[in-house]
Amino acid sequence: VTLVTLQPRGIVTRDEISGIRVRYVHVPQPGRPRPRYGLDEITMFALPAFASSATATADVIHCWHYVDAAAVVRRGRPLLLKITGSITPEWIKRTPLQDRLLRRGLRRPDGVWCNSEWVRSQMSGFGRPMDVVPAGVDRDLFRPVAERSAGPTVLSTCAPNEPRKRLTDLIDAWPRVRAAVPDARLRLAGDA
Repeated sequence: VTLVTLQPRGIVTRDEISGIRVRYVHVPQPGRPRPRYGLDEITMFALPAFASSATATADVIHCWHYVDAAAVVRRGRPLLLKITGSITPEWIKRTPLQDRLLRRGLRRPDGVWCNSEWVRSQMSGFGRPMDVVPAGVDRDLFRPVAERSAGPTVLSTCAPNEPRKRLTDLIDAWPRVRAAVPDARLRLAGDA
């Protein structure tokens, strides 16, 4: 398995995971993103995805973002796209470039997977059939590092700058939660 990635830094170039040999191809960070034109860091990853796939000898290409699926060189190889979030028509219409990339990225793969029935229904307007394949968690690798709190705890790992995640609603409701459950705790994790 060859993994083309910008992140994380400092990882080994070769590894073995669950008996599968993995080779990491680190690509340089693309130039400065230009969000105004829809050129964020993920969108600019299309260039290294294209370059890496042009020289790869892979039997199957598995993309984790529609930008990759739009950019990779197929050469008759099966292509799978796993959508790990949800994309709404309102969001994608922010820039014509993103809209074009999404539609190309959905049209090209042999199969498209998403994490839930909710995502599939949210994206049904794009006209692409999707199979629901929930994201897995390796419970041997991801274990709690502390004892569970005796009091009720709400953990939010959402992206605070994404309105669809409704973090402001959670924070607005928190005083009422605390009034009903005084020992409740709120933990926020993620980019801030």
